[in-house]
Amino acid sequence: MTYSFFLLVFITQNMSFYSSKCYLNIMRLLILTLLFSGSLLASENLSKLKKVKTLTRFAFGSCNKEWKEQPLWKHITADSPQLFLWGGDNIYGDKKPNKDNLMLKYIIQNNNADYKSLKSTTPIIGIWDDHDYGDNNGNDSYAGKYISQQLLLDFLEEPKDSARRTQEGIYTSYTFGGGQQQVKFILLDNRFHLTEDGNSTPNILGKKQWQWLERELKTSAAKINFIVSGIPVLPNKMIRTEEWADYPKEKEKLLSMVRKHNTSGVIFLSGDKHFSAITNNHGFYEIMSSGLTHRTNHVLVPWLKKRFPKSYYKLNYGLINIHWGANPTIDIKIKGRSGVALQQKLILLNKSLTPIID
Repeated sequence: MTYSFFLLVFITQNMSFYSSKCYLNIMRLLILTLLFSGSLLASENLSKLKKVKTLTRFAFGSCNKEWKEQPLWKHITADSPQLFLWGGDNIYGDKKPNKDNLMLKYIIQNNNADYKSLKSTTPIIGIWDDHDYGDNNGNDSYAGKYISQQLLLDFLEEPKDSARRTQEGIYTSYTFGGGQQQVKFILLDNRFHLTEDGNSTPNILGKKQWQWLERELKTSAAKINFIVSGIPVLPNKMIRTEEWADYPKEKEKLLSMVRKHNTSGVIFLSGDKHFSAITNNHGFYEIMSSGLTHRTNHVLVPWLKKRFPKSYYKLNYGLINIHWGANPTIDIKIKGRSGVALQQKLILLNKSLTPIID
């Protein structure tokens, strides 16, 4: 492990080596070494997570190109979140030569000064989508998914004995608080078991993950449940993008499962689109925050605004404040460099979320 660490330090400090012929072979060797030696970094992330008692504020975001300017971390840190949630595409490593360089890209991201500053005070959780999975629009056929899984968990500083290290897929859940002030995050993996579009038995989550999800929904005692997906859940099918609507039976299965167990205060969180939106569809709310470092083509904005009336097209992140009481209220903000861009306030009444008209 010591040898691997110092070699990685050499690589990051000598970026001309990045394009050398022997680089890819060395990276493959290091990846295999890490698979057997556990997490690269000794982390305090778990202890920070355990210190979060009553959750009242957290931030989230997605779509982060590790080589680009990252101006939002300072703003996120200034908001003093108790937690930061990665929503997928945390780095971009799906195209050659990037495909063999996932580890290096995670190291580059972890060495971003402003992100390091956030991490020093704030616990981090998260999922992946296709670009950090290692295959653009990737599905269950991607051969590198087992290696990608370990590298993502290293990046998130997941404990060596975590079930996420040995199961197929990175799905998990976190619960914060207790009694009438409990919040649950249900993090889905929409890549590892995803079948190709048009498959005779289309599937997004896979059998075991579906069984796990039903247990999580059925047994949740949380007043507020955030269900996190790398691709949007509630929007209708679009052209040349990915969403749960591409698999209508799977989408209906998910929504029916939530309704069946009458899960309290469900809000969907997603990313992927390179713009943000707050949507209310099928009786649920979804907050999509996407574009920490880049945004969708401006030519598409007029078309997108017709489909997402409450949307924002500059760099952004999400910030959610929870105000506890007999009927908790949830203050949702999409923020950019200039402050609040979108806002929605909800109140929890009999397990259902209702908008507050200001």
